[in-house]
Amino acid sequence: MKKCAKGLLNNDYSVKNKDDAQDDDVESCVEEEKGPDGGWGWVVVFACFMLWIIIGSAPANFGILFSGFLTGLQTSSIVTAWIQNLGMVLSALGCYLVDPMVEEFGWRNVSLAMGVMMALGMSLSAAATSAVDLFFTYSVLSSIPVEIIMTVTHAIVPHYFTQRMTLACSLTSCGSSISLIVMPPLLTMLIEQYSFRGATLITGALMANTCVAAMVFHPIEWHSNIRPSKTVAQKVEGGGACSRVFNSIGRMLKTARGNLWLFRSMRAILINIILSIAMMAFSNFLYLVPFAMEAEGYSPEESSLSISVSGFSLLVTRFIYPILLIRFGVKHQIGVMSSLAICGTAVIVFAWEDNLYVKLAMMAVQGVGVGMFFTSYCLVVVEVLGLSLLTPMLSINGVFKASITLLLGPLIGWIRDVTGSYPVSLSVLAGTFYLATGLWFVLPLARNYDLSHEDQTKKFEQFGEMESKKKEQQQKNDEKLSLLEGIPRQGDNE
Repeated sequence: MKKCAKGLLNNDYSVKNKDDAQDDDVESCVEEEKGPDGGWGWVVVFACFMLWIIIGSAPANFGILFSGFLTGLQTSSIVTAWIQNLGMVLSALGCYLVDPMVEEFGWRNVSLAMGVMMALGMSLSAAATSAVDLFFTYSVLSSIPVEIIMTVTHAIVPHYFTQRMTLACSLTSCGSSISLIVMPPLLTMLIEQYSFRGATLITGALMANTCVAAMVFHPIEWHSNIRPSKTVAQKVEGGGACSRVFNSIGRMLKTARGNLWLFRSMRAILINIILSIAMMAFSNFLYLVPFAMEAEGYSPEESSLSISVSGFSLLVTRFIYPILLIRFGVKHQIGVMSSLAICGTAVIVFAWEDNLYVKLAMMAVQGVGVGMFFTSYCLVVVEVLGLSLLTPMLSINGVFKASITLLLGPLIGWIRDVTGSYPVSLSVLAGTFYLATGLWFVLPLARNYDLSHEDQTKKFEQFGEMESKKKEQQQKNDEKLSLLEGIPRQGDNE
C-alpha cells in the first residue's frame, strides 16, 4: 500500500523532493507502513473505553459532586462557572503539548503521568473548605489531565486501524455513554452514604485506575510492520538528569512551535473553532443541568436521572450511528453539522419546559446529538485534512478550545447572575450550537482560500517534505544504531 505525498491535505497538494528529482518513484510516493487494523488495537480500544468511563462525564460529575457544597457556601454562578471553565481552559492549553509530549515520551508515559495528577487533584478536593480551594485542587490538578487523556485516546486509536477506523473510534468513546449512565447515580449514592468529602475521595481513587488502562498503550511499532523506533527521550544518551530534562523540554517546545504553521490554514482554523465551540457547549450544559434542575425544585436524584437518560441515548447512538454512516456513506462533515443542530434544539426545549418527562426526552435527544458528534469528532479532521495532521490538529485545538472556553464559559455564568434565570443562560448556550452549525457552510470558502494561497501551498509542501525526510532519517539512524551495537568497545577488548 502506497501513500502519495500529495494526500496530506485532502489530496489538494503535490509534494516533491527537489533534491532527488532523478528518482520519481521515491519522490512522489512514500511506502505507507501498515498498522495492525485490529489485534492489539482492540486492546487499546478497550483501554480507551475504560478511560472514557472514568473521565467521560467529568463536567456532569462536577455539578453532582460540588453543587451542594458550593450552594451551601452561597457561591455565585459566575464563580462556579470559573471553577469549571478555568479547568477546561488549562486542560485545553495542555492539549497543545500532547503532540510534542507523545513524541518525546510516548503515549503510555504521558497518560500515566496525567492519571496520577488527576487522581491526586480529585483526592485533595475532598479536603476543600472554600471555593478558592477548588481553583487549585480541581481546576488545576484534577482538570488539566482530563482533556489531555481524551486527546490521547482520540489520537492513538486511528493509528491502529485503517478499514475499521470508524467502528474503532466509535467504540472507544462509548465509554462516555456508560459514564453518563453509571457515574451520576453512583456519585449521588456515595454522597448520601459518605457525604461530599467521602464521595470525592472515592472518586479520586477511581480516577487512579486510569494508570492501569494506560499501561496497554504500546508503541504501534510493536504490533505492526513498522520499523521499531524509540521515543526521542529514549535515544538521548549522556548528560546528567537535569541536562536530559532541559533537553526534553527544549525538544517539546520545538515540536510545539513547529505545529504553529497550521494556523495559516483557513480550514484548520475553521474546524478548530467549530469543534471548540461544540466542546465548550457540551461541557457547560452538562455541569449546568444539576444546578438548573435543583433551582426549579427537582431533587438530586431527578437531576442524575436526566443525565443518565442522556448517557443511555448516547450509548445507543454510538452503536447505531456508525452503521448508518458506513451503510449510506454519509460524510462526517454532514454528521457533525446535524449533531450540533440537534443539540441546540434539545437544549432550548429543555431550558424552557417545566415538565419532567419533556426534560428527560430532551436529554435523550441531546444524547443522540452528542453521540453523532463524538463518532465523527476526530474522523472529520481526517476526512478534511488527512491522518498525518490528526495529532497536530488535536494539539493546536487546545489553544482554540482554551480561548473559546475562556470567552464564552464564564459569560454563561455571568448571564445567569444578571438575569437570575437558568433558561436564559441555557438559551444563549444553545445559540453557540447553532453558531457552530452555521460555520460549516464557510468551509468551501476556506478550502478555496487554501488552494489559491501560494504561501500556504508552500507550507503544506514543506510539511510533506519534512515528514518524508524525517521518516527516511529515522530509518537511517535505526540502521546505524543497530550496526554500532554490534561493534565491541575498546575497553571490552582490553
